[in-house]
Amino acid sequence: MHSAGYKLNRVTRYSWSFRRILYYCTAQKSGHAHRRSFAILYIIIVTAISVGSLFGPASKPGTPLGRHNTIGTPGSSVSIVNTNGIAGINTTADSKSIANTTTSGTPRLNLISQSPWVSTSQQFHLTFGLSYTGRSSKAGQSHASASTSSSNPPSSHNPPSLPLTAIQGLQVSVSLYDRLTSQSDFQATLTDISNDSVLATSTAIQLSTLYHGGNSFELSISLNSATVTTAPNIVDFSLPCTPGSSPCHGVYPLQVALQNSSSSSTSPLSTLNTYLTYVHTTPATQPLRVGYIAPLAVPPSLHTSPTSTNVSLQSLKSDISAIKNNSPVPITLQLEPFALQQLACASNINAGICYSSTNRHTSTQASTLARSSLHSLEAISMSPHSEILSGPYVPINIDRLTAASLDNQIHNQLEEGSRILAATHIHSYTDVWLSSSAITNEAAIALRQQGITNIVLGSSNLNYQYTNLTLTNPFTLTLNDNSNVLGYPIDSSSSKILDQINSIGPILSAYDIIANFSMVYFETPYQSTPRGVIAYDSRNSPLPSQFINTLLQLLNGNPILSPVTLSQYMTQVPPSTGPAADRSLLPGSNTAAARGMPTTLRNDIIGSYNNLQAFKSSFRNGSIFNKFYDTFLCSMNVGLSTHSSELELDNLKRDIASYVSNLSLVSDKTITITSSKVTIPITIVSHLHYPVNTLLELSSSGIDAGRTLKQKVMVDHATTVIYVPVTIRATGYFHIEVKLLSMNGRMSLASADLPVRSAAISIVAIILSVGAILILLGWWLHTLHLKRKPDLKRPQHLRTN
Repeated sequence: MHSAGYKLNRVTRYSWSFRRILYYCTAQKSGHAHRRSFAILYIIIVTAISVGSLFGPASKPGTPLGRHNTIGTPGSSVSIVNTNGIAGINTTADSKSIANTTTSGTPRLNLISQSPWVSTSQQFHLTFGLSYTGRSSKAGQSHASASTSSSNPPSSHNPPSLPLTAIQGLQVSVSLYDRLTSQSDFQATLTDISNDSVLATSTAIQLSTLYHGGNSFELSISLNSATVTTAPNIVDFSLPCTPGSSPCHGVYPLQVALQNSSSSSTSPLSTLNTYLTYVHTTPATQPLRVGYIAPLAVPPSLHTSPTSTNVSLQSLKSDISAIKNNSPVPITLQLEPFALQQLACASNINAGICYSSTNRHTSTQASTLARSSLHSLEAISMSPHSEILSGPYVPINIDRLTAASLDNQIHNQLEEGSRILAATHIHSYTDVWLSSSAITNEAAIALRQQGITNIVLGSSNLNYQYTNLTLTNPFTLTLNDNSNVLGYPIDSSSSKILDQINSIGPILSAYDIIANFSMVYFETPYQSTPRGVIAYDSRNSPLPSQFINTLLQLLNGNPILSPVTLSQYMTQVPPSTGPAADRSLLPGSNTAAARGMPTTLRNDIIGSYNNLQAFKSSFRNGSIFNKFYDTFLCSMNVGLSTHSSELELDNLKRDIASYVSNLSLVSDKTITITSSKVTIPITIVSHLHYPVNTLLELSSSGIDAGRTLKQKVMVDHATTVIYVPVTIRATGYFHIEVKLLSMNGRMSLASADLPVRSAAISIVAIILSVGAILILLGWWLHTLHLKRKPDLKRPQHLRTN
């Protein structure tokens, strides 16, 4: 009915357009036949569209979203509500809110919660909900609904209750697959579960029998039960083993398929793939240590736009709250100092790290939110169950910097990061490096020179012989200079799951990671030697608070998994012994361009750093320098492309030039000189409110035999006049080039061309002139004497008187 109403509404709109155009045609004069012809053609087209809309489909089925949801049966639709939820949250809502709401589209299964593990005496409980992609209508008014997308995971808000009439004809079936025996098999099921063999499949169950209220459905699975249950929401499965004698423990893939009983197609409308973990009742001798490292960061695009970071405040606050609410569960935080700096700026706390009022958020709500987050972080850093790792100011590609001979920037990044943490009273650990990118021997050596002897890195960086077992113990890294550091492996399967968190949703990702940890434990279960894994999202992106909250809850009380902080992992899990104890890093390229840093970017970084040092040598405003310096450090963020980094450095160059333009030299008048030794007045104009140390330089071919004169000058007034003594060596009209430089002489702050007219008498010129006159006089006397002397050799009659 609503669909038909929507079509009629569309016809009504087209009819209204028809009447308007008809009026337009009849109102025109007879001389405008071409207008009437155009309008009549338009009427025909609109009428055809109206008729097609009336008899055609009202909506089009959506597309499959996420790896755990596959859509089949094109054209099928069902009236359901958009449902989402997270573990531990009551999804029941006010039933009145659904009274006038119906939705239509392609259904999609969403995981709400499930049992993290089961044993012989337990049942596996599964709670899921439904969402949709398509169009919705409310109170007879048609509008396009927001389709669930991979970039927008299910919301944690309570959706409206689901009427039973909306799920009539829908049914589900459950399939249990064979136990996984290797990590490679587990990784294969993350993308495709169909290659695994099916142990058992239940009969179709009407969805209405699983309805739990609100928007959730509950299903239970009984394993190896002696008595078969007849309850409609319980499925009986038998594992191909005898509990206690043959091994049943392990991870089993599980699939829930949604179908439409009225459809002739056998393809499911949607599928939900998850894992069932079966554990013996005997407790583990040494549970697998799980060191989860949660990054608290902001998107790279916001690093050079501090005023835009308000959008990330709520995300940071949610992550911090999730960690604080699960405080008994050990966890390690990688706190990006830039994110901490933005919290301090937003909270209006002036701790020497917020440099400008434009960086601060003036809204009361943002300030309160940021201040609460800072207090929570300080409490987390003091808790014995959690720890915070300090690192560079922003995530950097250390391999790029070392290849470009920019090792000093590693020190600068670490130093600025420690300063931010210290200013906000956050306790942190500094002797660990989390590698968010590839790392080579040169990079590892550079880190060791900074005092870092523990490196957490991915197994893809290691040169070792792969086996069917996951790396679960620290190992020694032998570097090219024969020095050693300890390496700690990042679990590769966890990283792949985290890479897909936006497409499969935060809750399902948490359960997948728990299943992955269980797989690692079952590789060698019930051992007496401690083993452990480290889960770390090397993308340096903020994780959804739903994921953090769900993961920590699942780790709490798990019989085979023991959460630890990174320092606890280092203490409890011993290094490898034997052939696996000594590993090496894979060789990397020796050129910066091959590692993603072109020569132009390297030169820009070096040039910007030199400009900053020159700026620092003259300007005493430390807050302005720190602001420019932090922008410079942000340009090296590993999340920025080469082009973006170059743009940020160009912006920094313009910002520095704009600030330096507050200084200028006055040179609009010609100076007339009448003496060889004079003092030339130089006028410096400053629009700054603090003194600036500068270096004044004068150079010209007309002064002091062409030498360059330099003089230190402190500009401490709005107008500062400096008198520079010079010696003039030329007369006439010439120019003196005047430069105002930074104290280290590497940056030009201002320049001017000073015109000079010299009428001074030069001693050298006088001496030369007198000498020329004496020579001329002597020559004239000599010539006169020769003319008056008689010529005795000529005959007498030829002689003249």
